[in-house]
Amino acid sequence: MVKKVPESPKVAFAYKNQDYGSAFGGTLSTPAASNGSVPEVNQLYLGRKSNNKFKAITCTFSRLSYYSTRLSDDALEALTE
Repeated sequence: MVKKVPESPKVAFAYKNQDYGSAFGGTLSTPAASNGSVPEVNQLYLGRKSNNKFKAITCTFSRLSYYSTRLSDDALEALTE
């Protein structure tokens, strides 16, 4: 059963090597992190991994965008307003 959310929350995540950030509802969630390397990625899974088993998300996305370069923190905030 899919639960409806009263308002569509807008969330944005961004990362590149040594530079991570996220925003929710027009606000930067945390200061951008500047540590941690990123492996080469060629797949996107939407869900979670539990006990080494992948579990898909059971909700609806009205919009999903992918950008091939790391967006600025200001852009993340603007996307989620």
